[in-house]
Amino acid sequence: MFAEISNLLKDEEMLRINIMKTGDTLVVTVLPKSGEVKAPEWNS
Repeated sequence: MFAEISNLLKDEEMLRINIMKTGDTLVVTVLPKSGEVKAPEWNS
């Protein structure tokens, strides 16, 4: 599984995987985060 994920990612890309068990079910959340994405600047 991780070899396939590795082939999909570019250098410096991050992928977060959260796994939560609810009863007999696993809930999996996959959150991609690119190194190119920057947080917005807030002007106060």
